[in-house]
Amino acid sequence: MKKLLKGIKSSLLVRGLLFSTFLLFTMCITIVDITQPTSATVGEEIDITVDLKLNPIADDTHYLMFGFLAPKSWDVEGTAVVTYISSVGNGTMSLAPADEKAPLADTNPGPNNWVNEMTEIIGIGENYGEVKWVVYKSDVTLNSINGVEITGQVQLKVKVGPENLVTQLGYVAANTGYGIRDTKHAAKFTDCMEVTGGTNPRKDLCGEIPNPVTYQPESFSFEDIVKINFDAAKGGGALVGTDQVYLCISAKVEGNTVDICDKSDAVKMNSLGGNLWDITIWPRGLFNVPKGSSISEISYSFKNEAGNIVVQDPNTTEDFILEENCN
Repeated sequence: MKKLLKGIKSSLLVRGLLFSTFLLFTMCITIVDITQPTSATVGEEIDITVDLKLNPIADDTHYLMFGFLAPKSWDVEGTAVVTYISSVGNGTMSLAPADEKAPLADTNPGPNNWVNEMTEIIGIGENYGEVKWVVYKSDVTLNSINGVEITGQVQLKVKVGPENLVTQLGYVAANTGYGIRDTKHAAKFTDCMEVTGGTNPRKDLCGEIPNPVTYQPESFSFEDIVKINFDAAKGGGALVGTDQVYLCISAKVEGNTVDICDKSDAVKMNSLGGNLWDITIWPRGLFNVPKGSSISEISYSFKNEAGNIVVQDPNTTEDFILEENCN
């Protein structure tokens, strides 16, 4: 069950014993504890600490890697300060180079930098989307000696974003020797926390994926004129900020499939501003259905001008279904 932390700003901190130590061939990394606020206000600077333990069974020298999962609306890259203290030295951390390939990432056919590796392998926890991994790398290497335990703490100071929301933060500790495709890393998601004080309606990233589509009227048949409303900011936001959105629609007419997926005026959507779009269709006229024939089903998606970004139903990852619901 998703745990949603509600209420006003609190100074109480959540400290939880995190999941068990990984048994590794050359390096065991454990996240021992995390301290983070249970809630925050928009624009607030919060402090987070992540306690680590490393148990090397070989002499090694590698950079420490630290991943932080946060909402996309937070400017982590521009506001966060990341440092560490440890039994083998203290130091600072900087954003990992975007073109730095994570170890063992060659097995991934797609982009294989640290951010993409964490997104693919670690995932995004209970968040339905609208979050990102931001990865930091120690500015100097850490030296380990066989059998000598290393204890340390990553300290993160970051400014909370401008939106009212509920989100689950995540953390990864790894090193440049082994990456995260092996078991030589540690990862943890904390309980969902709430941010208040903004002007937007509360957005629950830990809840169900919001449906980006509504209809007017709410009850209709395929014989009626129907307005399809599309909120590009919901359901993943892939078309947020695009200049033009088109409807890509398909119907079954007497068992035959009829597709309209071009850039004609018939499927060009109207911009209402604020990433809101609509289009009014009369299915029978749109698909040129002859008298005496009927439409049995309609499905559709949304695309940008270039056609390389397509938004489908976020709950099914397939086309939206336009269903008759007129009683």
